[in-house]
Amino acid sequence: LLSLLESLRQRRVDVDPVTMTEARHKMNLIIDHQSEFPSRIREAIRAASDRTPFDFLSEVRKAVKAFLFGRSSIDDNSDNESDDDDYDSNKDEEPKPPFHWWHGPNSDVDTEEEVETAIRFFPSVLREKHYHPRFPRHRLHFPISVLFSCSRSMPFIPLLAEVGTELGTYATIHKKLKSIYSKKRGGLKQSIFIQLIYNRFIRDDLDEESSGKLDELSTAIMMRLKEKVLMVKEEIYGYDLTNLLLYNANYGPNYRYDQRLRFLMDWDPSILAECGRNNPLLYHYVHRLCSTDGGKIPRNAIQRFGTILEFGMSHYPNELGFLFHRSTLLTACENFGSEEVSRIIDEKLSVVLGQRHNQNRNRNESSNADTNNNSSGNSSTSLSLQAMMFAAATNDKISINGVYTLFRRDPMALLPQGSLQAAI
Repeated sequence: LLSLLESLRQRRVDVDPVTMTEARHKMNLIIDHQSEFPSRIREAIRAASDRTPFDFLSEVRKAVKAFLFGRSSIDDNSDNESDDDDYDSNKDEEPKPPFHWWHGPNSDVDTEEEVETAIRFFPSVLREKHYHPRFPRHRLHFPISVLFSCSRSMPFIPLLAEVGTELGTYATIHKKLKSIYSKKRGGLKQSIFIQLIYNRFIRDDLDEESSGKLDELSTAIMMRLKEKVLMVKEEIYGYDLTNLLLYNANYGPNYRYDQRLRFLMDWDPSILAECGRNNPLLYHYVHRLCSTDGGKIPRNAIQRFGTILEFGMSHYPNELGFLFHRSTLLTACENFGSEEVSRIIDEKLSVVLGQRHNQNRNRNESSNADTNNNSSGNSSTSLSLQAMMFAAATNDKISINGVYTLFRRDPMALLPQGSLQAAI
């Protein structure tokens, strides 16, 4: 026996009644299964249960619409009403609890199944646009955009994207999220992906801890969109997401971005070699994204420099992470100081060489290599360093500084493999 939600997914329930009999059947289904709706919708179901079928469905639909827009109520005849009691209309009032202003999907209270049930009974609400007083310029927005205003509603973004795509609400597979939010005049289009990068609409009071959680949540949303093929790798480059993220991290609000940055670079490492500016990402970062008219380096910029360098060395070891290409190293030293840059280089080299050593060890263990091959961790690390040194010495794009940096780390790595083993 199929559950109600599964029946809705398979479109075995008529959600667009025409006759009174069809409307009454839908009304009875909703009343009988009201426990499967979000708690705020249940209140509307109980309040309208004595209405005629079409009036009942109209009232419940209004409640679903208000819920998806995070409002306590919505008048379909007005786009300019505001919840005065909820949006700081009186600054002299006593402080209110967190999220008092949000009346929509809440991951602390509602389940995805409950929200999906409400949407599938009234799917047309996904296409509606409405005013929201917490958003700038009082523009009209789709429900999926409004969910960005509250961290407790953001976990439902993939659900709306998936259901909306399935129902044909958000266009086709490669365009489905591109134009959900658009400026009425001027052709400004912002995708869901860019909102995940900027967090421009978030209205939470963020401190260091909650900012880290927002970074984790935004990354989790992108991962789920990726799993559902609602986000494809080409959009990282096409939307310039990595550069936007780095710029916003340097000059935007004091949010955390580490997990999103690692997710994007790990998914599309080619962005490290060509970031869309005809240069490697590290070069563009130190020359452009860390450059200000006043000469002031953005806060925590060097940590992001280290992250880009680590990923560059991991994915492009023969290029040494592009650090020694052209004037990248010189500009980094000018920006951050040569001592600090040297420390970061040594730290990231240790991380990358450790990763390669572990990969070699796991490969040897899985192929049942004899114990002599795994007798010395230092030997494996030196051999990896030797390979990187050889690659650097034979790469005309890498300056002599790159070779010297590796040599200074372990001069023994220059010895041939047999001599190195004998010395050990």
